[in-house]
Amino acid sequence: MVYFFIVTVVLLSSTSGGPVYKSDERTEDFSPKEVVDFNVDISEAGQEYIERIEVDEDKQTELFQVPAHPGVDRSDVLNDFKQRLTMLRFLDSKICYLFPLASHQSTPKKLIRDLEMAKQIVITETRRVDTTWLIDGEMTNRSVLSEELADFCAMYPIYQVKETRGSVKVTESEPEERANRRRRRIRTSPIGKSLCPGGMDLNTAQQICPEPEKRCQEKGSCYNYVLCGNSRRGRAKRCQNRHGVSKITCCKYICLNFDASREESGDGPGDVPGDDPGDRSGDGPGDRPGSGDTGVLERL
Repeated sequence: MVYFFIVTVVLLSSTSGGPVYKSDERTEDFSPKEVVDFNVDISEAGQEYIERIEVDEDKQTELFQVPAHPGVDRSDVLNDFKQRLTMLRFLDSKICYLFPLASHQSTPKKLIRDLEMAKQIVITETRRVDTTWLIDGEMTNRSVLSEELADFCAMYPIYQVKETRGSVKVTESEPEERANRRRRRIRTSPIGKSLCPGGMDLNTAQQICPEPEKRCQEKGSCYNYVLCGNSRRGRAKRCQNRHGVSKITCCKYICLNFDASREESGDGPGDVPGDDPGDRSGDGPGDRPGSGDTGVLERL
């Protein structure tokens, strides 16, 4: 399904303006002299919300603050161009994920220039990129992170992720006169093995119950920005909405049916971290490729 939205920059605080407001979770304030702050009005799938963007050219960072909206949890995205890394922070679930910086992401200088340009023109084209990631283990050595990234998730666990090979979906919607020429490029690959934080793996689960059930979970995040091309002689500068969507997937095994006598004797599964009663209802059954058995896909 293609989601259409319109991005309009409604506020620009220049470097000589007042202070830039921060979220409560930030442990280090950016200097107002170094930060350009934008509020972006977005209409997506019939719902309106405001995305906030902070750009620091001196530190070479970009912060996107995105409220919850259908299919997406409230999240903050921090791009660090010095380290070529992106940190995704989910405030409600108190967890962070570390990504490689997307190669197509605009630099802070260009992002500021393009957002300022977006105030002056009507944007009719949208390019959405969906990427699926697998959890690749918890990060234990934070000393390799920049001060900005480390402070951003100082209070939360950080999990590294890896992109599933070929799992990229690109959707482009063009101006109305070319609406019938939307281009789509889709590549998919098996999800593979990625254990959810606190979840049981298959070997552990088989020691507890004869037929463990596989549960796969998915957590979504997205952010929007504007990308403008160079103007040509006699032609106005052309800008495009960019909508990046990330889905983080992991799986675990749970024991639904097991011998009650084993549980009474102390051999039962007990409480599994991350396996709450809500997991049992799920969002509906579905087959998930990976180890070859059937799983249920849920929201993380």
